Amino acid sequence: MVNPKTKVILFQVNSPQEKIKKIVEVASKHASEKHPLVIMTPSKKAADYIDNLLWSAPKMSFLPHKIVKENLVKHIEYVYISYEEDTICGSRAIFNLRDTPPSSMDSFTTIYDFEDYTSEDKKKLFEKRYKNYLDAKLHLISL
Repeated sequence: MVNPKTKVILFQVNSPQEKIKKIVEVASKHASEKHPLVIMTPSKKAADYIDNLLWSAPKMSFLPHKIVKENLVKHIEYVYISYEEDTICGSRAIFNLRDTPPSSMDSFTTIYDFEDYTSEDKKKLFEKRYKNYLDAKLHLISL
């Protein structure tokens, strides 16, 4: 039986530019709808890259956001960037940029991830995450 509580939205991407576009689109949507989103990165370096990206995108504007290093109870911003899994901030949505799925998948209503075809290695890592999502019986949506 599929877990109706958690959906995984998979974006098919073939280039780094497509990844950047999707990250900005999803973050913008969550900010405008005032629905908190955590962008989970694999490292501080990746978090800093996303931080700089969101200060310069979308063009003619920027997305208010915050890199979090501790678990926040009160939401001041609607977009958070983290490279530590214990700083989820009570968000119900996560954009997973790591090689592995979030450890507490069932605590989210929405998980965004890349169906990544930018390289053979990225494709193999995606296939492992996909299997984890299937094994957890999450509702998968491929876009």
